Amino acid sequence: MEPMFEEIDGVLHAYAWGRPGGVAEVLGRDVSTEVAHEAEYWYSTDAVLLKILAAGETLSLQVHPGAELAEEGHAREEALGIGLEAPHRSYKDRGAKTELIMAVSERLEALSGFRPAAEARREMERLLAASDDAAPESAAALLAMLADDAAVGDAFLWLVSEAGRPLVDALLPVVVSRSDDFPLQARIAALYPGDAGVVASLLLNHVVLRRGEVLASQPGEIHAYLHGTGIELMVLSDNVLRAGLTPKHVDLVELGRALNRAAAAPNIVAPVPLEGEAIEFVVPAVPAPIRLAVVRGATSLPLDRDALALCLGGAFDLTASGETIRIGRGDAVRISDADGLAIAGAGELVVAR
Repeated sequence: MEPMFEEIDGVLHAYAWGRPGGVAEVLGRDVSTEVAHEAEYWYSTDAVLLKILAAGETLSLQVHPGAELAEEGHAREEALGIGLEAPHRSYKDRGAKTELIMAVSERLEALSGFRPAAEARREMERLLAASDDAAPESAAALLAMLADDAAVGDAFLWLVSEAGRPLVDALLPVVVSRSDDFPLQARIAALYPGDAGVVASLLLNHVVLRRGEVLASQPGEIHAYLHGTGIELMVLSDNVLRAGLTPKHVDLVELGRALNRAAAAPNIVAPVPLEGEAIEFVVPAVPAPIRLAVVRGATSLPLDRDALALCLGGAFDLTASGETIRIGRGDAVRISDADGLAIAGAGELVVAR
């Protein structure tokens, strides 16, 4: 009989937007002297990917495609012979991608979804009023696109396209010179000078998560993580369509096909109480919902497929099918072929299902 528990270690990824010791401080480990920017630490099962994400700088503005578009795009790029690792590849697999992130730092900032049209228009009017170089025709064209909550994404796509470039070029210096009025955009501009996403970010909701709060992103929803550390859980897919704030490939054609253009409030996920000292965050996804349980004491969880448990503090005994394992801070286990999981201990444990 296969063991219920497999002790696993993650895989560290170093990217320029990470930060020194960002992963080590979550796991209670020594900071690596070999990795300057610890960005992500990956654990996976056959269905989901769990990450520690440590953002010291802004990540790209991006959208994940839905299932139908992913299937179509993957087949097309395969037929064209575009290699999976080619920098201009947009669809690396056939999967739709839903994700959530739970803040484990005291503050985690993100951009998520489009603001209501009236709010986005007010922000753009404020920026336009501070510019002496914005062409009136271009300004009027942009503001006209911000008249309908269903079409804020049209204004976004226009700004990041060649059509909006002259207006963006006129507005970028204003963002920098008026940093007190546009602090977030000035901060982003320092990282990505000249990027149209700096101006276009004014159309998005600015979200600040406190420790333990969760934000979800569904296929089609524009988002970017700005700063902070979190536990990220997602469906296993590597399909990313980028809009800007990145040196990587930007595919505006496919982005436009995938993008949900309507204004929408950020998807802050409410916790569901579980038995004992535990809560769970559940987000609808394909092929099945993704679930992140946060456990602080004794509880039990039903399991219908592989799961991952990661201890963020304290110590816990995990029992499944008569087998028990004890884990402490920084330890992770994969749980297989079990009908349920009994948990005893104290501290902070996350279980991804």
